[in-house]
Amino acid sequence: MVKSLHRSRDEIRTKMGVSRDTLRFAAPHSISIHNLMPLLFDLESVVPKLKTRVTSDNLHNCYEHLSEQNCDFLMSYRFSGVPMLLDEQRFEFVEIDKDRMIPVYAASFLDENKWQLPGSTHEPMPYLAYSSGSFLASVIDSHLGLQKPNLYIRHQTHFQKLSKGIAKLPNVE
Repeated sequence: MVKSLHRSRDEIRTKMGVSRDTLRFAAPHSISIHNLMPLLFDLESVVPKLKTRVTSDNLHNCYEHLSEQNCDFLMSYRFSGVPMLLDEQRFEFVEIDKDRMIPVYAASFLDENKWQLPGSTHEPMPYLAYSSGSFLASVIDSHLGLQKPNLYIRHQTHFQKLSKGIAKLPNVE
């Protein structure tokens, strides 16, 4: 039965234009753009004919890709305060880097509005939040715990691009 499943998977890969020698990755959008693509470009100098396929999606779907064997590797964030949705007995994990979440804002933003961190109950600061249910939103919620910062959600999305508000971003160089 297992051989039949592998044969079926190989047939599907062939129909989709993905050969057996193609390394398939799944990664959340931010990791795919900021970490995985530069890594793959660097690998090309070592393995010139490297074939890859990258699926950039939300973390939940990336977990499904790995669980359903639709990718060979998953690159994701991991945070002790947020449960891992994969069976740690079934998959091998390798930590390849550490990151930290830091609050950021444009210097002119505070100057223009005369706000001071951490804001006040009378004048909360605008907050650029990650969408509810996203992994990074879970990290922020876990990190803040019972703290109630003086912020109001001005904009909410899976991606954060510095705008007119404060955001917590992975420390990406």
